[in-house]
Amino acid sequence: MAFQPTDQQLKAIPLLASGESYTKVAKTVGTSSSTVCRWLKNPDFKKQVEIIQEQKLEITKNVVLESATVKAENLQDTLQAAMEHQDEIIESTRQITTKCLNLLSEAVDQVDRLVRAEDSDTTLTPKQKALLTFTPNLMRNVATLIGSVSDFWDKRYAIEEISKRLDAWEIHWSEEDRN
Repeated sequence: MAFQPTDQQLKAIPLLASGESYTKVAKTVGTSSSTVCRWLKNPDFKKQVEIIQEQKLEITKNVVLESATVKAENLQDTLQAAMEHQDEIIESTRQITTKCLNLLSEAVDQVDRLVRAEDSDTTLTPKQKALLTFTPNLMRNVATLIGSVSDFWDKRYAIEEISKRLDAWEIHWSEEDRN
């Protein structure tokens, strides 16, 4: 004959499967703890509790797996975005470094011509004086940039500083050329 649980037993099965104490289950369904113990000695009743436990375990496993999958996908998206951002920074770094080295080369050539001409300070134009002052700073910044290759954030800071100074220098001299 098939197991036919009572209403009290039907209420007790999910509670027991959830790990509730015999006392709490007994109080909730309106019976004694000893009755709950006796029910669990019945193999059919115990099997019903185990089936519910297995179902809950499977549901929990699926929820955890789904959550882990979503988190792994989010992490992968974040890493992909970071890699794309890093590629942009590397390209920007390359462009700025090239610009710095070209300007530095031009500045060094001009300073070299000024020094070889052996002009005194009184014959230098304001632009030439500024160039003599600016060149060592630019050289230090480029040296900082090149020397900080091992630390990405220092490198980025150095690049930003060089870029700001070059922009200010170009704006200053383009205004001077107009005057």
